[in-house]
Amino acid sequence: MFYISKMLWGLAQPATLLIVLIVVGAILLGTRYQRAGRRVVIAAAVLGVVGGFLPLSTWLILPLEDRFPRADLAGRPIDGIVVLGGAEDARVAAGRSTHALNMSAERMTEAAALARRYPKARIVFTGGSSKVFSEPAFEADAAGRILRDLGVDDTHLLLDRRARNTSENALFAKQLAAPGPASAGCSSPRPGTCRVRWACSVKPDSTSRRGRAIIAPPGPPTHGCSSTRRPKVCAGWILR
Repeated sequence: MFYISKMLWGLAQPATLLIVLIVVGAILLGTRYQRAGRRVVIAAAVLGVVGGFLPLSTWLILPLEDRFPRADLAGRPIDGIVVLGGAEDARVAAGRSTHALNMSAERMTEAAALARRYPKARIVFTGGSSKVFSEPAFEADAAGRILRDLGVDDTHLLLDRRARNTSENALFAKQLAAPGPASAGCSSPRPGTCRVRWACSVKPDSTSRRGRAIIAPPGPPTHGCSSTRRPKVCAGWILR
């Protein structure tokens, strides 16, 4: 399923669509359908300008990002923090023996800040390698070095090297954290919050294309939760 999704996503990307339109238009220009070819090339040019120079992706993702306000965690016990991969360049980090971060670096800095704020919480990082034709470089290895150097206690750090996409992030993070009955978790990566000691909320990330998790606000039980028990507080696990 991973390989199928990888192939389909490669075909569904806007950049791929533009390349297909340009190639089709160029082919048509050499035939008797020159008028149709010019229209296809012009359409590709317009889409390229709109997508390249206007913040179109921001406009599309903003309503989804604003759907989940930042949670107020003051005074609430936190059992753990889940960090999704995508903030680190594992290949550069392995090749240069140094830290390499991208525009999603706040995942690492927020995880370190929350680890200091909640020193008893476990930090679960989930991220493997999505490479198909090249030698894999695992995100968990690079993230582990970053988090340790940022001061995260190694005894509280759990690393998952298997996940290759956001769906597997949610699946393997739950398996690695092994929540007990008192801190029931989410059984689905669909957006939602649980009034339990785990909070799971995953949303797409227009920059990394892997999906980004946010701190889920407290609220009544919704879809994706494996339990509706109500301990003292909610959002006990943070998926970041």
